[in-house]
Amino acid sequence: SALEKTEKMVYNVVDKLQGDRNLRLYFIRHGQTEANFNKTHSGWGDVMLTEVGKEQARNIGRSSLEGMKDIVLFCLP
Repeated sequence: SALEKTEKMVYNVVDKLQGDRNLRLYFIRHGQTEANFNKTHSGWGDVMLTEVGKEQARNIGRSSLEGMKDIVLFCLP
């Protein structure tokens, strides 16, 4: 499954960087979606972000990732 593949990739990156004392892992979830807002389960289908979700995505990009080096991002479909 996509989740298992992503988990394997994350473990491989962590294994390679284990000796790096500056290693930090950040787990970032998607912003608010229409399904979140309406309290419905969307499954694996595409769901649009709300305006709040779009702003959340912009904010995390500006604040948390700014100035970081050697960033590896994983995204589930």
